[in-house]
Amino acid sequence: MNRIYISSVLSADLKSRSTVGMFYDYIIQNSYLDSIIDFSGVNFATRSFIDEFYNVFIKTHCVKIENIPTDIQLMFDAVGITQNKEKQERVQDNIRSFSSVDALCSYMSALAF
Repeated sequence: MNRIYISSVLSADLKSRSTVGMFYDYIIQNSYLDSIIDFSGVNFATRSFIDEFYNVFIKTHCVKIENIPTDIQLMFDAVGITQNKEKQERVQDNIRSFSSVDALCSYMSALAF
């Protein structure tokens, strides 16, 4: 099994969702899907990077990741919690429609602020 040091391929600072796409392309082009992604040397990662990484690699490919710095592991944990929640539909019962702008203005002026 190959070991890929993400900081060597990308950077020690992982900042954007698009970087995940570049990393994914690198892995596909080199046939490294069966690899360990090593986070040694990573100093910083944004939540958006971790969120995209989670969606592309952890949810989809079940890759193995190792040597994650503590603060970045906390970010992975936070993202993981939000990824596993079922999305709830918001239902709005009180929807009004108006036949004209004048009708809307009349309604708005009658509201107590």
